[in-house]
Order: sequence, then structure tokens, then C-alpha cells
Amino acid sequence: MKKSSAVKENLFLSVEQTRKKEAYVRAYLRRHPDESGIIFCATRRIAETLCKKLSGEGFPVLSCVEGMPELRRMRALEAFTSGPGRIMIAAGAFRMEKEKTDIRFVIHYNLPPSPEDYCREAGYAGLDSERAECILLFSRQDIAARRMQLKNLKNNGEYTEKEWESLRREDEERLQEMIAYCTREDCLRGFLQRYFGEKPEENCGNCSFCCGAVMQDGWEKEGLLSEGERGKSGPKVRPADTLEEEERILFEQLRILRREIASEKKVPPYIVFSDRTLADMCRKFPRTEAELLEVNGVGEYKLEQYGEQFLKVLHGSDAAQP
Repeated sequence: MKKSSAVKENLFLSVEQTRKKEAYVRAYLRRHPDESGIIFCATRRIAETLCKKLSGEGFPVLSCVEGMPELRRMRALEAFTSGPGRIMIAAGAFRMEKEKTDIRFVIHYNLPPSPEDYCREAGYAGLDSERAECILLFSRQDIAARRMQLKNLKNNGEYTEKEWESLRREDEERLQEMIAYCTREDCLRGFLQRYFGEKPEENCGNCSFCCGAVMQDGWEKEGLLSEGERGKSGPKVRPADTLEEEERILFEQLRILRREIASEKKVPPYIVFSDRTLADMCRKFPRTEAELLEVNGVGEYKLEQYGEQFLKVLHGSDAAQP
């Protein structure tokens, strides 16, 4: 039996470095109407302020924060879990007594204190095994705010001085891991897999880096590069440029299928498979699902979602399934 990962394969992981978090959230919610999601904030004050502003603009938001009356908390959770399109803004020790499977996004408005906290909260998304997004909004101010929270923690005599210092040191180490997650330049899922002792994938094909890395290779039309990055000098080598003539014909056929799937699911094409993944399919020409898993950017989740369709384009009715 395959061991489950700390981060589900159907979750698209992204880190957005921005100071304009409120504007980002507002724009995101407008692009995803009628979708349920959770926005995690570092403090009750931040959560309640954000909830008030978004509610005033007509967004269907609810709040569930530490310290609020239990009856209000239960009513907010019931409203959130019972209907579609609701957005929960949470802070503190958030928990849901009733499972909600259609949560399509989890946004962390502030830096979480540890990878354990981040993965636990991100895990609320996509419980129906459909695609969901986990977005972490990061700014350098978050680091100072989190360190101030650690500094203000009180022992209250529960631990010895030595035990307390050890706990504080461990908290700082976990925070450092979250900072590394937000500032690194490789696969986000692979980083978390290594942290939790799992074997990392070379290219998960389902995080902002692995999709964005294709754009850095010059494949701009997916729409991930900023204007400034588009203006950088240097050779633009597209994945298809490295293929033979027959492989390029197959590449275009795979792109047509990808576009059809993306249109049906209402997601950008690169979310299905990146151009680099399609090019690798053309080179490796997999005949079975096992061989398809060897293609760069194909994991178990995407194999289950799209494998059969892409194998049919690659080999028609002769494609083998095992």
C-alpha cells in the first residue's frame, strides 16, 4: 500500500510574495466566485479586520477566531459547511467538527509558524480529491511578526528553564523552515516531502515553481512571467524546439488535448501539464501508465486524472494500461 504524503497530490502549491495582500485576496475571490475556501490569518485582529472589509464589499465571508463565543463559532461553522460558495476567515486554533469536501482553496494570509501547521491547515482543501489551490501570501514583515509572537510566549511555570529554552529553539527552527519554504527556488512539494522524511519528486508539475520554471525557460505564453521578467535578455528556448519533426507533430496533438481538458475544468492549460511535460512525453513515448509515471511532471494524481486520455493520443487504441 502506498504511503500517503503530507501534501496531497491534488493540491496546487503556490507562494506569492506581496505586500498588497488585501488586494490580492479581493482579486482572487472575484476570479473564483461560488467557490468555498478558507483564509488563515495570524491573529484575531487581522482576521476580523479582513472579514469586515470583505463583507462590506459583498463577499460571502464568515469568521471563526480564537476567543469568540462558542455559540457564534458553532453557527459560523455550520453556515460554512452547509452551503457552497462560503469563505471562512480563521485565526487561532481552527477546527471543523463537520467535514467539508468541496473547499477549493486555502489562502494563508500570513506566514504559518511551522510546516506542520501549514500542511495541517492546507489539508482542509480538496478533500474530494479534485484539484484545489493552497496559496501562501508572504512578505518580509511576516518574519518579524512571527518572531515577536515567539518572544511574547510565556512559560507560566509549566516547564523548567532548560525545557523552555529547548522548546523556544525548536519553534525558531520550525519558523526557519517556513521561511526557507517561502524563499526557495525549487519544487515546493519536494521541500515539504523532504521535511517530513518522504522521497521528493524531481518535478511535481503541480506547484508554482515547477510550472513557473517552464516559463523561465522561455515559454511565456502560459502567463506566469511578470512584465519585467519578460523583458530580460537571453535566448528563448521553448520545450518544443528540442524535439524532432515527428515529435513536434505529436506535441501539438497533446497540446490540443490539454487545451480541451483545461477548458472543461476551467483552469489554465499549464495546470493540466506544462509544455516541458508534454515535450518529455513526446521524447519518452510511454505506452503504459507505469511508463507515463517516468515522464517529468507526471505524478500519481495527474496519472489518475489524465493518464488514459494522453496515452490514447500517444498510441491510439493500442495503448496499454498496466
